[in-house]
Amino acid sequence: MTLKKSNHRAAFASDQAFQTRLAKQGVALNIDTVDGKPARSGAKARLEKVRTNNMDGRNDGLELESSNGVMTATFPGALLLSLNVMLRTHDAQKTALKHTWRKRVEALRLENPHTFREWLGLVRYPLIIEQVYITPETSLLDVEAVSAGCKPIIDAFVEAGFLADDSKQYVAQPLPYTERGARGGLVLRFKPSPSPWGLIEDATMTLARDRLS
Repeated sequence: MTLKKSNHRAAFASDQAFQTRLAKQGVALNIDTVDGKPARSGAKARLEKVRTNNMDGRNDGLELESSNGVMTATFPGALLLSLNVMLRTHDAQKTALKHTWRKRVEALRLENPHTFREWLGLVRYPLIIEQVYITPETSLLDVEAVSAGCKPIIDAFVEAGFLADDSKQYVAQPLPYTERGARGGLVLRFKPSPSPWGLIEDATMTLARDRLS
């Protein structure tokens, strides 16, 4: 009998009496262990690495272009989680990562009070949020994963007061992109959207409504 790693949370996996009975029957229960204890999952280890790494916001930056109402937030060294890891981790662990981003974005606001106040006077909804993720890591996320990985960061901007909300009334479209780079990090650029549906052409919206409504 083989217990797959994905089932490691099953109660009987840590039941020594149960395993002893199986051993007497000549059945082996295979469980990954480290020093006699259940091994930490790769997803949990990755999440902890990302969360710890993202605590360092000493070099973060916030800029506002008053002429066009565009705000740019820069997070050097930031790491994002893949969709696969997010799906495999417990909600409590993901909450810890969200808390890390809340603190980091809150610090950005506190360190840039003038920019924050000016932004509130200039912001024009809905917004397009450009999300450019540069990573030195071997594994390169796809653009959908970049957008998903930025969700807790956008939530943090809402909670810090930079954004009224992240519903479609306020955020028309995220525009994610990623590539490899030596240093790595994340740049978010908040800019006024040309239409309620972002950069999607009006003709496409008309076609969709005609065929699907």
